[in-house]
Amino acid sequence: MKNTFVKPKIIIIPDVHGRKFWREVVRQYLDEEVIFVFLGDYLDPYDFEGISAKEAVENFKEIIEIARNHRNIHLLIGNHDCGYAFDTQINDSRTIYPFFYDLRTLFRKNSDLFNLAYSVHIGNVNFLLSHAGIDNRWLKKYAKFMEGETVVDKVNSVLKQKNDVIINLLGCTSRSRGGWTEFGSCVWQDIDDWTSPSGQYNGLPDTTQICGHTMQIEEINGQIVAGKPLYNAAGNVYCLDCQRCFFIDDEGNIREFETEEIVNQ
Repeated sequence: MKNTFVKPKIIIIPDVHGRKFWREVVRQYLDEEVIFVFLGDYLDPYDFEGISAKEAVENFKEIIEIARNHRNIHLLIGNHDCGYAFDTQINDSRTIYPFFYDLRTLFRKNSDLFNLAYSVHIGNVNFLLSHAGIDNRWLKKYAKFMEGETVVDKVNSVLKQKNDVIINLLGCTSRSRGGWTEFGSCVWQDIDDWTSPSGQYNGLPDTTQICGHTMQIEEINGQIVAGKPLYNAAGNVYCLDCQRCFFIDDEGNIREFETEEIVNQ
């Protein structure tokens, strides 16, 4: 039985990190006219969640298999995926070293399944989905390495570059994440970095962005639990890294999957 009475157009699955919250939702809607977008970070589980490296790897293999066999599954790349997918680790992300080369092979054999961004127009809203969000300053800085008519085409064209160029572009990291710039790449931008020190807005005009990357958690009675979606008005960005699925309905509302509560109001 379906969990929702409102028809989903796009089902959004934020940072997985070995978790299995995505499974039941995907199985329920896999054969329907619904598009699934995973926001990246499939591996490198958190110690406090009790997910083993082996469990995370098997979970990722299952996602790969489903995506390979169903064209309505879109897999985006996160910062935790870059160290496996490319020749060099990009900045400081956790790594599953016992399975490192197996995972590198898995990413490379299935590189055609992955992109950096996905866009869709629903209702009166232009949505752009990526792991960490796309900052105009990053786009302008690296424009000469990108090609295409749309922002999504330009960003995804980064993956056509040689590994050393990819590493340079995606490795752009803001100070809030331990880097040296005021903004990050589409896999490293922080939800707090959408406004420059001068107060300038640096999102994309006329675009609602959806990302993960900045984990939303709360502490209740000494226990760390998933938090609520976070909205950054400066960049019109919704961070959904909350360990549960969301969806966009026919009218362009972003909703939590289980409760159908509208996020973007």
